Amino acid sequence: PKFTQLTGYVLEEVIGQNPRFLKLDHMTVEVYRQLWETITSGKTWSGEFLNKKKNGELFWEIVSISPVRDTTGTITHFIAVMEDITDRKRAEEALATERNLLRTVIDNLPDRIYAKDTEGHFILKNMADVRQMGATSPDEVIGKTDFDYYPPELAEKYQADDQAVMQSGCPLINREEPSTTLDGTHRWILTSKVPLRDNQEKVIGLVGIGRDITARKETEEALQHYIQRLETLRDIE
Repeated sequence: PKFTQLTGYVLEEVIGQNPRFLKLDHMTVEVYRQLWETITSGKTWSGEFLNKKKNGELFWEIVSISPVRDTTGTITHFIAVMEDITDRKRAEEALATERNLLRTVIDNLPDRIYAKDTEGHFILKNMADVRQMGATSPDEVIGKTDFDYYPPELAEKYQADDQAVMQSGCPLINREEPSTTLDGTHRWILTSKVPLRDNQEKVIGLVGIGRDITARKETEEALQHYIQRLETLRDIE
């Protein structure tokens, strides 16, 4: 009954037919070869199929196929147990699309974006932050900490800020702070850090965004020097 409910075929339409009438040509010959080698050798094969209902609608199944033996041990039949996983596959595809969209956005933003676990290990990095740290891909820095890339005193400051955000649950927003690149260049960063929570609202890390404001700070400093010079000249007069 469940087969009829799922596929739309009634018993009389399928008895005696080869199950391939349900199958599409999305699977390779090699997969089918492995399937038949497995079950004809007396083992159970498990995998996923994209099949077609009587009305032409496609659906995904997770399948387990096992051999049936007679009293002499000879394989006479095969039993397939199938579960409809169409909704799960759609959810996975939607999640993959969303993930790809998010990754595209964060990797093309000029701001430095990262996430850390409660121990300070990087669990996410965008390309802007990766390049600033002198790496070529996020995989190089995942699992490492600020102590692997910054002077100890600067890494300790970053870690203290991180712990304050995670322990209090309160975000740190738009703090201007110094940074040093691997080649020793000093930069100014506008930093925001917010707690990262799981679905139970437990803090499991943090997400940070850093915007390079070095040019702005240099302009402000130059303007301040100019104002001081004007004030000095005024006092002389």
